[in-house]
Amino acid sequence: DIPGIFQRLLQCHNKLVPNMEALNYYIKTLEKLLKYKEMSKRYSRGSSVLFALSNLSNKYQCKMIDFAYVRKLEEINEPVDEGYILGIKSLLNILKHMQDSFKAQMLNPTDALVGGHVENFEFLVDGTMLKKSGADEGNFYEEMLKTEGKYLVENKLIPDYYGMKEKEGKKWMHFENMLAGKIYPSYIDCKIGKSTCLPDYDPKKKEADDNRCAKTTSITLGFRVTGQYFVDAFGNVTEKEYRGYFKVKEEDIPEIFERLLKCNGRENPNLEGLEYFIE
Repeated sequence: DIPGIFQRLLQCHNKLVPNMEALNYYIKTLEKLLKYKEMSKRYSRGSSVLFALSNLSNKYQCKMIDFAYVRKLEEINEPVDEGYILGIKSLLNILKHMQDSFKAQMLNPTDALVGGHVENFEFLVDGTMLKKSGADEGNFYEEMLKTEGKYLVENKLIPDYYGMKEKEGKKWMHFENMLAGKIYPSYIDCKIGKSTCLPDYDPKKKEADDNRCAKTTSITLGFRVTGQYFVDAFGNVTEKEYRGYFKVKEEDIPEIFERLLKCNGRENPNLEGLEYFIE
């Protein structure tokens, strides 16, 4: 029954899929508790591990509580108590098995791309990703770690950046894959700005880019919807638009966002998600 109980916890607050961030956090905390061998030298009857989860974004805890009956074993002439290690190991085994099971249901990020070029990305098994580096983008991430751009880093407004990697003589940026650890994610990609190239860009390419922007909402709104990827409660793709920005008019955009907020089988829009986007 135990995996089912934990899955129900991870799907509390009307979540249609388990909260993988919370599960990953629980596993990391249990691994830390397992390293604390001193507890095995104590008689620890009745202590608990509390797994908590709230409906607010990223609000979960995993802590040991209730030490009313904890004493050093040498004080009561008892041998080493293996109960503590057994309990933590058993919990870890159960949660890791659940983690592997959930990951098997997860999306292949390449299948979900709605912008960019597939050949420029490589998705790694540790949940991070590589992207071929242009000089400007690589410099931007490097500068964000050193300058006033720390605001973006500290407030989690850009992906976590892990530095430059060299592979086959080419430079790649290494950073967080925002879809990693998510089961059945849905998302919209919006391109910000009236233009998508610098003034000193190749004149012919700049002209082609300006013409493209002029046919979208980039000029009038300062952004365009590059594409969207939506799924239902069972992970079936209900809508995928790759670089469909020519089709999207200003009056279409609210409805596209409403469809995002109703993804994963929701009857009503996800107001928590909407409030998070606004914030």
